[in-house]
Amino acid sequence: MYRFFLFLFFVALNFSNGISVSSKVDTTSGNIGNIFNWSVRVENHGKSEVIFPELKINNESMSIRKEYYNENEFFIEKKFEIIFWDTGSFATPNY
Repeated sequence: MYRFFLFLFFVALNFSNGISVSSKVDTTSGNIGNIFNWSVRVENHGKSEVIFPELKINNESMSIRKEYYNENEFFIEKKFEIIFWDTGSFATPNY
């Protein structure tokens, strides 16, 4: 019986420290040349090392203007300023 409670304790401890990764774009529509702010945020990382890989874009109709890195005790975040140079529908790059 004590093994069951010990197992339940470790399962609850594991789920309480889950890492959260989220992505957000500041707008859903815009014009050619507008700047779109895109952020990728990691929360509850504890003492784990978080590495954001380099974003490579192989698309002539999209470019990255700036990249920002923000870190504090609650989250680590990488922000991108993306500019689209063509008309149509676009999605954030694979990251």
